[in-house]
Amino acid sequence: MIAVLIIVARSRWARKFRRRIDGGALGSKEASPLTIMGIWFGITAMFLFFWMIGLLAEIQRSETIDLQRLMHLPIALGQVFASITSRRILH
Repeated sequence: MIAVLIIVARSRWARKFRRRIDGGALGSKEASPLTIMGIWFGITAMFLFFWMIGLLAEIQRSETIDLQRLMHLPIALGQVFASITSRRILH
């Protein structure tokens, strides 16, 4: 029963995908180049926005600094974090 549902879902997905491709091809024949460029710009901007959110979340998850281990240093904590950030940017 589950296999039948999977096959039905995949065939629906394939039909929807094909209709959207056909609709985009037919709709873009009458669209101006500026409109098509704007659509691609929007798609690219959305991709980069969500990619940056994921990248920042990954950086926050991987960066663990114990502040107690930094308290004995003879420099201010702001300078420590600035050096860590600049080191990460350079690599």
